[in-house]
Amino acid sequence: MPWTVVIIAVTLIVVVASLSAALAADALSRRHGHEPEPSRVGGPGAAPAPATQIRNPRWSRTAVQAWTICGAASAIAISIVGLLTSAG
Repeated sequence: MPWTVVIIAVTLIVVVASLSAALAADALSRRHGHEPEPSRVGGPGAAPAPATQIRNPRWSRTAVQAWTICGAASAIAISIVGLLTSAG
């Protein structure tokens, strides 16, 4: 197998792996929120406050980092394939 085909296959695997990691981190950042306890200001007969979901900033940062890595890996892969296409 020519070395150019190996390089293209490896870059494709890296892009797919980084995309799946970014999608998984994004799903976790959306799923791992916590709801604050309802307010007891109105007393026992008052209507409960609407539940708001607060996202965990750790998962959000992880998702942003994963998407950044995915974008960088894609850009590098496109550059490598373009270079190999123009050279060969």
